[in-house]
Amino acid sequence: DINIDALYNILKQNQGDVNDAMGSKKKPVVVTSDPLALIAEKTKTKMLLAKKDKDEQVLLAEDQAWMESSSDSDQEINANMVFMAHIEKVLSDSEAS
Repeated sequence: DINIDALYNILKQNQGDVNDAMGSKKKPVVVTSDPLALIAEKTKTKMLLAKKDKDEQVLLAEDQAWMESSSDSDQEINANMVFMAHIEKVLSDSEAS
């Protein structure tokens, strides 16, 4: 038989190690009797998260623009190479005749 209490105790004893391995972090607990301070802290946290999301969206947009422009450049280079190959073929054909 499995002793549930023993398993629970083992889990509790090793929970810190599990959290460390998983990268879990405890949220800081703010103890205050001032409700405005709690609201200010929550608002500050929300604003920081919103700024982080906005910064990430700007970076993603910049990456997308760079990828689109490099794709256009690649297409232009390929078109020029094909054109130059045709010119070389025409020149070599005219020299051969």
